Amino acid sequence: MGTTASYYYLQYGGVKNVGLTAYLDADSLTRLGFEGEGRWLQFHATNDISARTYLAGPRYHFTVGRFQPYLKGLSGLGLFNFTYNYAHGSYYVIAGGGGLDYRLSQRWSARVDGEYQYWPQFTFGSMSSGGISIGVRCHILK
Repeated sequence: MGTTASYYYLQYGGVKNVGLTAYLDADSLTRLGFEGEGRWLQFHATNDISARTYLAGPRYHFTVGRFQPYLKGLSGLGLFNFTYNYAHGSYYVIAGGGGLDYRLSQRWSARVDGEYQYWPQFTFGSMSSGGISIGVRCHILK
């Protein structure tokens, strides 16, 4: 499990939001695993435009020394707050991404993560967003 600081571009309004992400990884010895994440893009919100996503899906990883690159495919719920709080919407979101964990110690890793999100049923036609997150991961079980 871990947390990151996130910087994302939202196609609606062309805004760039900053937020926090919390995630939980369940990895197996076969390189396949599962990731669940919640992302709250609510800071530095231009005209009160903000987004929250709650996504989960498979994750593929492998280890090379202290490095663990990974790919992920997620889907789930996206909650969007429109300009000046005039409206709110709930949408289905599909996301793909990947990143790199760098093991700092037996218990801690640093993480860099990139993700592209596609909101196919967004109110004004499909919308995409993408960004980068940087943070830490704590290994609960060893």
